[in-house]
Amino acid sequence: MKYTTTQLVDLDNLLAKHDFEFLKTEGLLDAGDVEGHIHGAINEQKIINKYHAMKYLSENDPSLCESLVLAENVDFELEDLSSETLATLHYQNELQNRLHGFLQEYDELIATFK
Repeated sequence: MKYTTTQLVDLDNLLAKHDFEFLKTEGLLDAGDVEGHIHGAINEQKIINKYHAMKYLSENDPSLCESLVLAENVDFELEDLSSETLATLHYQNELQNRLHGFLQEYDELIATFK
């Protein structure tokens, strides 16, 4: 389910390794380039609207423990937190984790196309 208003159409395809043609046309044949491109895209992802944020959190972090730890790690003050902030931090972290898994396999994928 999509919760954001800013969409990255190709992010899921990149992480699922189904969009090598996109990588070739964008000139992203180096793992560092791909990582930088996707990190930037992940950091642009936001969960806006309290309803969507609460829905996301209830499905992905109902105790808020993970989200609160993430917020503490980036020095958020408790009074500055909102459901949108917590949901966005959690969502971005999940995407970063998926990216990490993808990058571990990326060199093998590129090697098959060289």
